[in-house]
Amino acid sequence: MVLMLAQIAAMDNYMKSYMLLYLVTAFVAQFTSTASAGTAEPHIQRIQAAIVLKQVVEPIIGEAQCRADSKCVIISDTNTGVKATVERRGEGPYGGSRLTVDCPGDCSFASGKITTSFYSEREFDLFRGADNHIEILPVLRPRTKLGKIVLIIE
Repeated sequence: MVLMLAQIAAMDNYMKSYMLLYLVTAFVAQFTSTASAGTAEPHIQRIQAAIVLKQVVEPIIGEAQCRADSKCVIISDTNTGVKATVERRGEGPYGGSRLTVDCPGDCSFASGKITTSFYSEREFDLFRGADNHIEILPVLRPRTKLGKIVLIIE
């Protein structure tokens, strides 16, 4: 680039203006093609999951190619009725995300909700029952652990 600028300085004014216009046009074209290429195709990550339940002998395993900023189903097991979805927000392995689990007999995470937000965590305990109340009661109650969900995000 420095060599090109030195050569432009040695040319006459007529050629300088055309060469400068060419360089500016080439720079703008390169910048816009790079910027549009980054927004044209969304980032896709491979997500693998395993749900290990105490009452089921074999773990429930699933895999999906998930796009950033969209919800994707990683496990949908017809035998047990368990379904797990992940919604990735942003790019990279440590982008904020949301994991949702759906069981036939109401299950939830430690918070009592069927949805949990996570960043770098990859293991989540599953418990029996779910709090469907808008208001969370300030009562400590025993929770029965059903198993866990383990994620691998590439």
